[in-house]
Amino acid sequence: MPKKIITALILVMVITLTGCSFGGSNQLFTLEGFAQEKNFSVGELNKNYLLDHQYKHKDGTFMSVNLTDIRTEEEIVLTDTTLKHSIVLTSADSFDRTKAALNDALFFELYTSKGRKANLDLRMFMVEGSEGKSEIILNCEKFDMTLYDYLVVGPVEGAPEERLVYAIKSES
Repeated sequence: MPKKIITALILVMVITLTGCSFGGSNQLFTLEGFAQEKNFSVGELNKNYLLDHQYKHKDGTFMSVNLTDIRTEEEIVLTDTTLKHSIVLTSADSFDRTKAALNDALFFELYTSKGRKANLDLRMFMVEGSEGKSEIILNCEKFDMTLYDYLVVGPVEGAPEERLVYAIKSES
């Protein structure tokens, strides 16, 4: 009986010492606090950011990212599938330019407001939006993407760690 109590006490002490964080903090971060903690820059919507200068389009111009909206969607119906609990990024760039940047350079990371990074196999879909814009849909078949608060985008030229962080708007 005493062995079980000692084992239970050791387990409680380990959990207490780690703060039950399992890879993140128990502190809730604001967008600015999170950016400061991770040494990222806060991204602004409707602002064009050049990607790392090694990435160029076929015409020789530098690739860039210009997000106009980042939001969650509970359900998205595409031609051949229905996606649940996704994150939608609207880009001011054309479908072709966004697709080229996505294929050659862009990466995304998701974090909770406690600074925990998602370790997910993201599926990415692209659709042509209105007014010449394009949309990137981030989805993980078996996980609710709407649980994440911050989207990190890179590689962005001149940003610390080459990353920008944006807040994700929840669907109303």
